[in-house]
Amino acid sequence: MLHRTRDLLMRQRTQLINALRAHLAELGIVAAQGREGIKELLRIIASEEDVRLSVDAHASLVVLAAGLQAVQTMIGSIDKRIIVQHRSNGASQRLKTIPGIGILEATAIAATVADPKVFSIGP
Repeated sequence: MLHRTRDLLMRQRTQLINALRAHLAELGIVAAQGREGIKELLRIIASEEDVRLSVDAHASLVVLAAGLQAVQTMIGSIDKRIIVQHRSNGASQRLKTIPGIGILEATAIAATVADPKVFSIGP
């Protein structure tokens, strides 16, 4: 359930970032892709003195920026719970030793794959 909730929040984060970028682009304000670009846009939104933003545009963008911050906080909270889950699960820890498998993948596999002992051994 943690992984599915995290996945939903990640999609919502993407939607919020895309909305912020699109609305600001309508006003001629664009930034590079990635974290630094969104940080630059958030700085513009946080500045109440930026004359490129009307009062109504600023109010709308502040709501989206607050939503983005809230989603980021919730993702961080879930990530912490997943790490705790990983540390207490031997199967997850063993799975993480496989090259290319991180904590998220290891805990997801450990949570969804049935215990192999329930399967009968072939003839």
